[in-house]
Amino acid sequence: MDNFLTLLTTQLQNQDPTNPMDSKEMTNQLVQFSQVEQQIQQNKNLEQLLALQNHSATASAVSYIGRQVQMPGNASMLEDGGARFGYSLSEPAQSVTLMVLDKSGKAVFQIDGLSDAGHHTFTWDGQDTNGNAMAPGAYSLLVTANDRNGEPIVAETDARATVTGVVTGAEGPELMVGDLSVKMIDVRKIFAADAA
Repeated sequence: MDNFLTLLTTQLQNQDPTNPMDSKEMTNQLVQFSQVEQQIQQNKNLEQLLALQNHSATASAVSYIGRQVQMPGNASMLEDGGARFGYSLSEPAQSVTLMVLDKSGKAVFQIDGLSDAGHHTFTWDGQDTNGNAMAPGAYSLLVTANDRNGEPIVAETDARATVTGVVTGAEGPELMVGDLSVKMIDVRKIFAADAA
């Protein structure tokens, strides 16, 4: 705004007296400047509204701390001696194998899973195949399901764990579940902290 007014004033001061500036042109320039100034102000207001919305979303996310959430994916946290996973089968399977993997992708535990169609939950007690207690942290579940012809069946996985914190990201707040983070929009269910 200051730059524009300086230019306009300089232009008026240095105009040719025998050929003065067209009043219509000056009016057009003022109108254009006014429109640009309004757009800049609107952008500032939108930025403020977005910032307020992010603050509100972060404040809302804080209420999740200490509660359990069900989230998509195959990773969960081993906490309090257990890790909770879920998997869904679109059709009955002949065989289902559940394999728990550590951070490096090494299998630490394996068991047969339920083979009916639908959603199933699996709680791992945190012990490896030899009965040794594993260190707390992130683990993932690999589900291998086959039909009666030996053809693979796709299994959709999810996990359940306790929210330990909130971080503010570029796309809004994310919930921290131990070492894992999950977008609020991806949360499928919310449970009380002491829910079974």
